Amino acid sequence: MPGVHVCGGGDQGNAELALRAPTLVQRTREGRDTRLIYQPPLNLEGVKWMPRPETEFDGNEGDVLIAIYEWPDVPSSTYTLTERLNPSIQITTLEYRAAFGQIRRVIEGHIVRGLIRGKRSKSADGVFFENLKLTYKGEQAAIQERERRALPEKLKPLLDAVELIRRERDAGS
Repeated sequence: MPGVHVCGGGDQGNAELALRAPTLVQRTREGRDTRLIYQPPLNLEGVKWMPRPETEFDGNEGDVLIAIYEWPDVPSSTYTLTERLNPSIQITTLEYRAAFGQIRRVIEGHIVRGLIRGKRSKSADGVFFENLKLTYKGEQAAIQERERRALPEKLKPLLDAVELIRRERDAGS
């Protein structure tokens, strides 16, 4: 008769685990027993978690996030982002097609990571995305990337002050 019942320790598989953990035994319609060893959930109390490192986006990856973040009311698409991030490239050139493909790949990567959402469409240039919006996670990533890129500008006055102190110390010696 098919069914599931729990017995004490299991007698098959890992003997040490079988002695500690109860075993679920499921009887199939054919009359065979299938033994499943039950493992209780882990007790993670007191475990110290390492913070997840902030993701650094290189080149166009960060530029796309920041561009969508800084112009929230402007409709963004693969075309508008390509033009906005490459203003010196003419639309009819091969360089534009290469830049378009690169921006499209960056957007697809952000969609996979859950940072951007938008409508996928097709044109003569291939698949493109329109009505691009940042998700909550994407907004967080854009803010972190913008602050990470601004960090050298914030540190420049401090580094200049350190250099001035070194010069004064060397001149006084």
